[in-house]
Amino acid sequence: MDWIDELKKRDAESSSVAQFADKVWMHRAQVIAAKLPMFWTALVEWVELDCNRLRAELNAARHCSIEKRAHNGFRINSERPSLPRFGLLVECNTTGATLDCHEFITTDIYHAEESYGHGQIRVALNENSDLIFDYKNKKYATPEKLAEALIRHVIEQ
Repeated sequence: MDWIDELKKRDAESSSVAQFADKVWMHRAQVIAAKLPMFWTALVEWVELDCNRLRAELNAARHCSIEKRAHNGFRINSERPSLPRFGLLVECNTTGATLDCHEFITTDIYHAEESYGHGQIRVALNENSDLIFDYKNKKYATPEKLAEALIRHVIEQ
């Protein structure tokens, strides 16, 4: 076997490894796409429940509300009596397997709110094929815990 035959063999092996990696990636993407809508529905429900509970059990400085946007988004708004007030818009991007986030701040009641940040919550699978959400460098596996993190981000700023 000469050097060209060795090169062909190496290319064939490399190609089969790449094909396997592509199949694994496609499978993971399909699993995420199948599981994300159910997780999203549960997340919206938890955010709504937690916002209502905060309103019922804590003082006004910790109040927030949820504003649902069509079928793929919601916004959490701080309702504290003093300025600045923060808001967080979260949109489900099923094609990109992410949750897109846009942060807003209101510093003056006479001026429009300003956008001050945006990012993504990356969605991955763990070894058991459960969804894992990476938000602010922390991992969340349940809609309840992710809802808590999103709300805390809004009310604790």
